Amino acid sequence: MEKSKEELEKNKQIVQLVSDMATIRISDVKEKGKQFRNREKELMSNKIKVMEKIEDRLQHVEEEAIQEEIESADKVNKEVNLVNEEYKSLVMNCVKKEKEYKETIEALESFAESIVADTEKAEPELELLEITSGSVVTEENSEKDLKGAEEKDEVISSKYEAKQRELISSDENEVVAQDDKHIEKADQPGTLRTSKRTGKDPFWMKDYVVEKGRGKGKK
Repeated sequence: MEKSKEELEKNKQIVQLVSDMATIRISDVKEKGKQFRNREKELMSNKIKVMEKIEDRLQHVEEEAIQEEIESADKVNKEVNLVNEEYKSLVMNCVKKEKEYKETIEALESFAESIVADTEKAEPELELLEITSGSVVTEENSEKDLKGAEEKDEVISSKYEAKQRELISSDENEVVAQDDKHIEKADQPGTLRTSKRTGKDPFWMKDYVVEKGRGKGKK
């Protein structure tokens, strides 16, 4: 009986140990499961945070790229607007210049037509003016011719007078030389007597008179 009691005691102890071990394992499993779930939640939250950061970064990059494209497009649009404004101003200036050109051409054509009409009207008067101007020109030319002839006559007369003076001076020199010869001849015997007043040959004037008469005949 005592052995059976001891065995029962041992069996109770074994059962208690087994039950204790089972409870310990179950609690450990629960604790580990709880830790695993917590870890899983933490990983999921970290994953979500990382995904959100990546999405934010991608969105920021996309926004920056879009902003750069928009800014470049704005610059291009501004340049295009400036070019369009310049083009519009040039077009307006061209239209204005073309209008002014047409107006000037029309004014010139009308002016030319008026000039043609005036010339046609004034043709008889122009013919009369040409006739009168021709007569005036002929009178002026005749007056000029007369003046030229008078000037030529004056030149010829002045040249003639100078020539006459040269001839007279040369004649006087010849007369003086002849007088010297006559004086020499008078000193010789058998020659005519010289004039007491001049000491010259009494006939010395004949050569001068002849030469002077020839000069007058030339005139």
